[in-house]
Amino acid sequence: MSDTIPALFVTSVKDETYSGDTLFDGSSFHTSSDRHISSIEELRGGKNRQKALLIDSVSLSERRFNAPVVSMPRISGCDIWLAETIRDLEDLTDAFLGNMRKLVIPVHTLDPSISMRDVSDVSDSCIPMICCRDGRPIGKMDLIGEVDSAFASGFDNVVVMDYDGTLLEDDIRYIADEYPGMILFSPAKPVEHVGITAELIGGYSVSPRCRLRSRLPRPQSRLHRPNPFRIPRDTPRTRCQSPASGRSAPSGRW
Repeated sequence: MSDTIPALFVTSVKDETYSGDTLFDGSSFHTSSDRHISSIEELRGGKNRQKALLIDSVSLSERRFNAPVVSMPRISGCDIWLAETIRDLEDLTDAFLGNMRKLVIPVHTLDPSISMRDVSDVSDSCIPMICCRDGRPIGKMDLIGEVDSAFASGFDNVVVMDYDGTLLEDDIRYIADEYPGMILFSPAKPVEHVGITAELIGGYSVSPRCRLRSRLPRPQSRLHRPNPFRIPRDTPRTRCQSPASGRSAPSGRW
């Protein structure tokens, strides 16, 4: 049985944060402002606090730091994991002036001069997010290699977000088996029983134009490559030194 956390897209209107149904048009997200973030009961954990993944549609679409969403008020009983564009270390510092528990960083938005290893050295409250469309990570060709690299940088969790539902299910299941700390968010095409999944609150649709483009040839799956960071199924989930980097291998803690 897989673990799940709620997820939703948010947008900002006049410095207030709202959530609603979302359309992905192939390059941008368009989220309606149906409900104020403070009125969404599904986010309230009560006595047992819960985690929730919030995707800033404006920030992700425009690749910019969106201060109104970062400064949203606290939500009672909820630890917010906010997915926000981070371009440089200044954005990273400003983000932690907000009320999120974890900062989820789309790796393709980082300036090329900054690596996720640099980010992990600054804060242990960050999670890389590998954003994918047309069956591959944005700006890259190899999903498995990108996930390998993110975990090798010292993170316990990595979010894989599939914008249009075109990732190969075999690749997803392989990564989930290799890395118990992988969190899958695939609002267009949910995949069951893959470890940790983020389940969308609200509606989500993909533009027909985007679906036509997704029929183009995609990269071949690269499964069963030797992985120096692999955690065998029968190994206790404890931190250990990875053979390649000298850093701690991921424990699957989240």
